[in-house]
Order: sequence, then structure tokens, then C-alpha cells
Amino acid sequence: DVHLMLAEYEEARGRYEEALPIYREIKDRLGEANTLTAFGDLSLAQEDYEAARDWFEQALSIYRQIGERHWRTYVAPRLATALLALDKTEKAVQTLERGAELARDIEGQPNLRTILWLLAQIREKREDLRGALDCYDELLTLSPDEPGLLHRRASVLFDLKDYSGALADYRHLLELDANDAWAHNGVGNVLEKQGDPEGAISAYSKAIAAQPDEAAFVRNRASTLIALGRLDEARADCERASQLASDHPYTHGRWGDLHLARGGWAEAETRYRAALAQDDSPGWRFGLAVALWGLGRVDEGWAEFDAALTQADADTRAETARDYRRLLARHPALPGLAEAMERLMGMR
Repeated sequence: DVHLMLAEYEEARGRYEEALPIYREIKDRLGEANTLTAFGDLSLAQEDYEAARDWFEQALSIYRQIGERHWRTYVAPRLATALLALDKTEKAVQTLERGAELARDIEGQPNLRTILWLLAQIREKREDLRGALDCYDELLTLSPDEPGLLHRRASVLFDLKDYSGALADYRHLLELDANDAWAHNGVGNVLEKQGDPEGAISAYSKAIAAQPDEAAFVRNRASTLIALGRLDEARADCERASQLASDHPYTHGRWGDLHLARGGWAEAETRYRAALAQDDSPGWRFGLAVALWGLGRVDEGWAEFDAALTQADADTRAETARDYRRLLARHPALPGLAEAMERLMGMR
């Protein structure tokens, strides 16, 4: 085991190969299963996932035969990790769910945190947000003040549009650490969704003060400033974002938003195309459509708008309708914009 921890894999393998026949000779089934588990851990470390799966399954078979429960909870997340690497996601989920059920019935709930954490990640990736939330809720009953868990749950609650719940978790994080920059950013995101742009700007400013080199915070503040028409301040934030992450698609996109607000159609087209080259988001495409209308390329603009409409979910359509309403107030003669807004509103 020490050799394994030191990444001395061949030495570890040699020791395990010596141990396994001894356990079998003296009929120590637990020692045999634990050595099989160790081979599985070694195979995981070497990214030999098929071998890891086979070792862990052999070990589990023995643990079941002898009624050993604690070690079954240890193996569950490791076997699931191997299964995930082999694209056996459903089997990995079943393994984790069985492991969690077993761990809950054992005093001290061994390995339950590890099992639930991995299960939550899988459910998030599969967009099973309610299932992920159940995992985070249970994890937080075990560790109520764990920042990583609070951040993950807040993010899931935000995606589920439970903004009050997300805000409560971000507030809790700030009680634990008043300089948690990502918690301040989360508060800003929630307040922006709740229609409190000034509060959002204040929260983003606190995030920037706590972590000045994070471009996401600067871009988020720029977005809210653009929505409020505070374009000079937004430009300063866009320039800062360019210093921190010049070729990030969201940096290009934020510049595109600013240029649209100012009627810089050609500059907006350039920025949105740069964003789309890295991130085929309907949000950038909706912006590109406006830039093309502004440049008089109306048919091209409608083509981009229609393409974005097929990609966009209801939230993106609603946010775009809101943005188009602001742009129409600034550029009332812009062709296409009023009709596009009506189409977006009609689909809500």
C-alpha cells in the first residue's frame, strides 16, 4: 500500500502478488478480497479501467459471500469510477445507489460522502438536477458548512430557478468567508435574475475586489452595466476583461453586446463571430443577427436569427426578448428588431 501511495506501481504489484496466494492458502477470505481491492486501486492509478473493474467485481463477490459491508461501501465509488471511464454510466449509477443504501445502514455511514459526491456529479452531467440536489441536500446534512458542497448546491438551485434557495446558500458561504469571491459573484447572478441590477453590480464589485484577476466577474458586471445603459463603465470592464482573457468567447460576446448598444454594427459582427468560433451559443447568434440588420444585410440577419431560434431554450428566448426591447429603445429604426421581438414573445 505504501508503494502504491508513492506511485511505485511495479513494487506495489509485486507485493500484492506475493500476498494474494498466502491469503488464499490460509483461507482468509477478507484478506483475499482486500488484496483484490488493492489490485483494483492499482489498476485505477494506472488508468487500466477494464482491469480495475474486474478486480473490484471479484472483491465485491467475496465481500457479499462473507457478509462484509464496510468494504463494499469502499469499493462502490471506485468501481463506479472505472465503469464511468468505460462509458458504463447506468451501471455506475446503480453501483453508487446500492453503495449509498448500504452505507446509510452502517454505523458511521462509511464512504457515504464519497459515494454521494460522485453520484451528484453524474446526475449533474446527465442534467438530472433534482437528483443532484437530493445528493447535495444529504451531503450537507453530514457537513453543513462545507464550502464546496454549498457552492455546488447553490449552482444547482440557480439552474432550477430556485433563486431564493441559491441566495440563501451564497449568503451562508459569505457568513463562513466574507471574501469568498465566487459567492459574491453568485449573489450578483441571483440579484440580476431577480431584477435588482444595482444590487447585482454591488455584488460583482465585491467579487472583483476579492479576486481582481477573474475575468468572469468583470464580464458579469459589464453585462449588467450595459443593460442599465452605463456604457462608459461597461467599456472599462470590457477592456479589463480583455486584459485578463482576451480570446475568451464571453469576452468577445460582451464586447459584441457593448457595440450593439452603441450602434457599432461592424465591430459587433466581428466580436460575435469570434465568440461563435469557440462557442456555438444561440445568445451570440441572436446578437449577430442584430449586427447584420444594422449593417443592412437583412436576409443574413434573419438566417442567423432563425438558426438561433432553433437552438434556444425558453430562458434564452425570454432574455433575448428583454435585450431586444432595450436595443429597440436605443435604435427604434433598426430593421427586423421589432418583428424579431414579437416572434420571441410569441414563443414564450
